[in-house]
Amino acid sequence: MKRLVDLYNKVRQEYGKNPKLAMQMATDPIGAIAAGTQAAEMAAWAVVGNVLLNLDEAFANDDFGLIRLAPRGHASAKRKHGDGL
Repeated sequence: MKRLVDLYNKVRQEYGKNPKLAMQMATDPIGAIAAGTQAAEMAAWAVVGNVLLNLDEAFANDDFGLIRLAPRGHASAKRKHGDGL
């Protein structure tokens, strides 16, 4: 969690220095941000959200090798290309 908070703070600070880029990140492709919101804040949340979504995909694709931790013969130990162990 600390890494996500650190990422948010760092990215928000960077987007705060570049309002045009912040607006692009915050609005493309979803559309305009709500009145009264800061583009740098919305852009930082978009980055953190993208990281979280990519983590989900990484776990789903077993990029971390978690399936190999399952006991031999367990259904989750099976891989696409053999038994995985």
